[in-house]
Amino acid sequence: MENQSLIIDGKEIEFFKGETILMAAERAGIYIPRLCYIDGMTPYGGCRLCIVKLVGDRRPIQPSCSTPAKPGMNIITIDEELQRMRKDIIQLMISEHPNTCLVCGHKTVCEDYQTQFKKNPEKRVFGCYNCSQKNKCELREIIDYIGASDLTQEFEYKNYEIENLDPFFERHYNLCIVCGKCVRVCGELRGINAIDFFGRGHDLRISTPMNMLHIETNCQFCGACVDICPTGVLVPLMQTWTRTRDIFTKSICGHCSIGCGLNYYMENEELVETIPNKSAKINKGQACVFGRFCISVFNRRNETQFHTPLIRSDNILKPVMYNEAYSTCITMFRKYSPDEIAVLASPDLSNESAFILNQFASKVLKTSNIATICDNNCLENFQLLTAIPRSLDHIPKSDWILLVDANPQVSHPLILIDIKKAKDLNKKIVSLKHSPLDIAPETKWLLDEELLLSEDGVISKLGEFQEGIGSILVGPQTTSNIFISLINLCLKNPNINLIPLRSRANLDGVFQFIPQTEDLVYNAIKEKKIKVLLTTERISPALAKYVENIILLDIFPSDFSNKANIVFPVTTFPESSGTLTNIEFDNQRFYASVTPFRDAKPDWQIICELAQQMRTEGFNYTNVQDITENLPMIPSVQITDLNLLPLKKMSLQYGKPISWDDFVYRGEKISNRVPDLKKIIEYRKTKNPELIAGVLTANQDETTGLIEIEIDGKGMVKVGTQFFGLDSIKSIIKIAHLSNYRLKIIVDASNPNFRYVDRHKFCMCNNYKANLNESHILIDFTPSLCDMYLRIPQEGDEILKSVDGLIMVDSRYTNITEEEYHEFVQIGDSETKMQERALHRAHQLLKDESIYYSLNHIQTQEKSMLRPTWGVWNKKVPEYKETTSSIIQKTQKVVLVDQDLCMGCRTCEKYCKHEAISYVLINQDVGIFKEKEMQKATIDGTKCYNCSKCISHCPVNAIYIREWPVEKKSLK
Repeated sequence: MENQSLIIDGKEIEFFKGETILMAAERAGIYIPRLCYIDGMTPYGGCRLCIVKLVGDRRPIQPSCSTPAKPGMNIITIDEELQRMRKDIIQLMISEHPNTCLVCGHKTVCEDYQTQFKKNPEKRVFGCYNCSQKNKCELREIIDYIGASDLTQEFEYKNYEIENLDPFFERHYNLCIVCGKCVRVCGELRGINAIDFFGRGHDLRISTPMNMLHIETNCQFCGACVDICPTGVLVPLMQTWTRTRDIFTKSICGHCSIGCGLNYYMENEELVETIPNKSAKINKGQACVFGRFCISVFNRRNETQFHTPLIRSDNILKPVMYNEAYSTCITMFRKYSPDEIAVLASPDLSNESAFILNQFASKVLKTSNIATICDNNCLENFQLLTAIPRSLDHIPKSDWILLVDANPQVSHPLILIDIKKAKDLNKKIVSLKHSPLDIAPETKWLLDEELLLSEDGVISKLGEFQEGIGSILVGPQTTSNIFISLINLCLKNPNINLIPLRSRANLDGVFQFIPQTEDLVYNAIKEKKIKVLLTTERISPALAKYVENIILLDIFPSDFSNKANIVFPVTTFPESSGTLTNIEFDNQRFYASVTPFRDAKPDWQIICELAQQMRTEGFNYTNVQDITENLPMIPSVQITDLNLLPLKKMSLQYGKPISWDDFVYRGEKISNRVPDLKKIIEYRKTKNPELIAGVLTANQDETTGLIEIEIDGKGMVKVGTQFFGLDSIKSIIKIAHLSNYRLKIIVDASNPNFRYVDRHKFCMCNNYKANLNESHILIDFTPSLCDMYLRIPQEGDEILKSVDGLIMVDSRYTNITEEEYHEFVQIGDSETKMQERALHRAHQLLKDESIYYSLNHIQTQEKSMLRPTWGVWNKKVPEYKETTSSIIQKTQKVVLVDQDLCMGCRTCEKYCKHEAISYVLINQDVGIFKEKEMQKATIDGTKCYNCSKCISHCPVNAIYIREWPVEKKSLK
């Protein structure tokens, strides 16, 4: 179809059908200012800065981002009227945004003299030199274009607290202009919806539900919101910049098989940050938590990393020169026959290193005992797999998508974007599982069908997906017969994509050069046939004990390296260059962004130098490019030439489901090297009641029936050998109540973040307690379930003090003055009157020193930056009794609605989990709606559990609790 044309600023511009005016102008290199527009997403039209003038149109002023381009249009992008309107809009934006760096008359001179990099920039940004986004602020570029040099609106600083208690990035919402980019990219593109707009008018802001920490929500920490923000609201921790970042290397991520394109930024020869490359074909400017935040931390060089060759002498690994290490290896090899030598290849090697390692094993060592560590991934019929198409771009174009034993949101987060696109296009998405697999909730929302079937049931169900264009994502948990059936399905229909979700970055690439699984070598080791093992990745200590001599190429020390005889230090992927084979079976080149640490070398270089020392020809490579050019091509196979594969008599189970804790590089868990990632994993463990229930059962004392739980000085909960976050207490007490367990809880009183209260003297209404639970102020241990002990430091020793009922209280709350109270309560999740009354009542009680246990030495006046994210009140509360001189009076609590105050907003109905609230039409007797029918809330007392959720969420305080006497009984 021929292109059509329109006129923009006097130039004739061609456009394609479906393009907007902004898209056509952008392709032609014509700048139109905008803040809310995101390329590739649905036009939003919120900022109104992209307005243009349509000459001769009935409505001449239109937003260019959402106005379709039409033939013959005559468009003006800049004139006096448009600039004046844009200036008025931008003035309103910066009236609540720190703006001295935008409109100050001295900004140019100031920046000319203050260009140094601040390693510790100011935490609170007031709009001058300390803004981390100063050199790439989109708002600044627009103001320069419009020419807004003065401030006509009165500036109001919102004075929000900096939110810096989450992993990986902090949030400076005083800089937010509410453009909505982060909300849209999180929901519309990534499909997560962890953040949204909250409030109205002047109080409109972006936040998580109930202002929770991101770690408490379903946030995936992918960094999409950080990268899309135009004003620097979201800032990566420890990576705050105050100057232009222009030193970077374009490369790819080596932590999974997708192969996302990233820009590697350096400072003082250190890798400090990785940012997704917007022009990368496969990820298009998106990344996941591993690529966006973990690479720079994982590859941070220090003395714990291997940096020189080591040889074991007197049972100690001692540093030596490379030549000495090579000579020792040669002597070791010459002692044994080729059948007694084995080689193991890591699936994280580059293609070049895998090729050289295979050549070394066959030509130098002349051994056939060489294998790839595959982690039980499905690699049978590998050559057939290379003939079947596999493209991520094919997923949204498919008629149907099958997830077979797959949880792509966890194992390959970027793929969720393509699945979300397919769902937006109303494509059919089905999950088939042959064994239980917890699919991530955001993926479940996209499914049309989720089926748990037997292996035969899955194979039978595949018969329904033989027609049309399809995409199949298969996880490592599947079986050999299911995988064979999937291959056969693709052989019958060449329009079907089959995408194996590999658990390691370059498994396909390494296996094409070393097409043997590790079982070959493992079995030989168990049979004690292997005397020398040359390995590029760790194996289990149980296997290592059968090998006399181990030569290890590794990055970090480990239990396995302590058993090695010789250790060579190798580079990580940011320190080396080469190619990796990605999920689409394309070879991607990666480039070194930093110099190798000390004497570390790439694997291929160490093997080549060792082969040269053994005087073998064919290993005289001096750079990786020469090896790349000599890599053999995999023979091409035509699908039409292939026959269907028979099923096996004994089907094998391949791997296991992948979690974030299973991501490794060269055998080292990424979470071991990235504290913030470990924090997320440990914290979200507490959301798994099945895991906690299993740990509790396994640690129950057979004699006493007690389960011992320790809360250490750092606030971690220890059950047996397992550690959980404090949030696990909620699940632990609930499970103990349901299972009739009794808990022995030992609390380390040395933690300065808490104070310890006698619960018998802490008298509060249960409704107040429920609201305090929502505010994360305190945690209550019920004596009916818990035997409580405090571990108290005393004169260089410690004692266990038994306490009858304990409440742990956030120490900040007990230290504040009455004047500081009103500022402090804003930390709570809800700002309703009920919660404020509860907080105020608790604050008054906690000022009474008589309710504390005698632990003055652990009290602190310092205001901790910790915000506890826990709080639980046992639902099994004793029946309320009020004792008088000789009468016990029982009362019953009833939740009531004040119909005069209720405005029918239905908020309470949304939060009621017991379906006790309904709405009826009632004539209004008073107020502005007098004599009109309005919807009013009513509460069914037979269904109400008095949980008081509705009370705390009613915006007009129309719901309250009354107590009614139901019985009087004499003490006699």
